[in-house]
Amino acid sequence: MADLICSMICKHRSKRPLRKWRNKDGSPCFGCSLKYVNISRVFDMDGDICAVAGEGNMAHCAFYEPLDEPEGEEDE
Repeated sequence: MADLICSMICKHRSKRPLRKWRNKDGSPCFGCSLKYVNISRVFDMDGDICAVAGEGNMAHCAFYEPLDEPEGEEDE
């Protein structure tokens, strides 16, 4: 079984970093807790986003769900 490395801050991203993998800058990589994912291309009818972001950054996970509370923000 393959490790799926996820760089999005999502409800499905694992809480613990992967032991075997690290980013090029040395920061930890996190995996996805889902059994399968569906990666699709972002719809961009006129090509504006693709021109700015680049073709390699146009894929996204169909099951992406943002966290309710962004990382780093705590209630005081």
